[in-house]
Amino acid sequence: MKCCGSSPSSLCCAEDFLSKRNPSITSYPAKEKYGPENGFGFAEESSYFCAMHPFNDRSLRLVETLHPDLKVVLLAARAVAPFPFDIPDDGGHRTTERQRELYMIGREIQRGVIVRTGRIVTNIDGVTKKSKHNESPSQAVDLYCNIKNKADLAFNQNQLLILAGVIIAVSNQLLLDGKISHDVRCGCDWDMDGEAIRDQKLQDLAHYELKWVGAD
Repeated sequence: MKCCGSSPSSLCCAEDFLSKRNPSITSYPAKEKYGPENGFGFAEESSYFCAMHPFNDRSLRLVETLHPDLKVVLLAARAVAPFPFDIPDDGGHRTTERQRELYMIGREIQRGVIVRTGRIVTNIDGVTKKSKHNESPSQAVDLYCNIKNKADLAFNQNQLLILAGVIIAVSNQLLLDGKISHDVRCGCDWDMDGEAIRDQKLQDLAHYELKWVGAD
């Protein structure tokens, strides 16, 4: 993957992507002028920022656990999305142990057999089958809409579909530009045929993953 200079970074690739689509963007100010203390996002060589919608602290931490392709996509999408989005707890890399804990939510062991007892959050236990969240770096990320004073919209279906349109459009262009190496798909359209929700049973609108890399 070639971007700017001899040592391309996620920040460099996203900056190049944005500047080509908005000629007024030529370069970004230094960290001290474009940092959170001035109301902007966090900017340094290996971090991510956006003047309109800065990532929160948790997202800044979790984005560092992601595959480079996902980092580039999130940075570029954050700059053009119509509303802020962030990464929830467990939305980046997960250890095998944490995946197992999530799998057991809504389940319990009865007479040596795991049975469903309530609402479950995942069908992947991290042992017999791995999640792309279990890869290191993570080949999957979960996102939520972080609109000020509208917590009820965090996982609202309509909002997540708007976000999915932005993420997938940005990732497709980055792939065409050679800035990333893998397709990105959303849990609202597993077969990537452009028809969301209606033609599938498993709905995971907050989930994005790299296609055909590592675990399923």
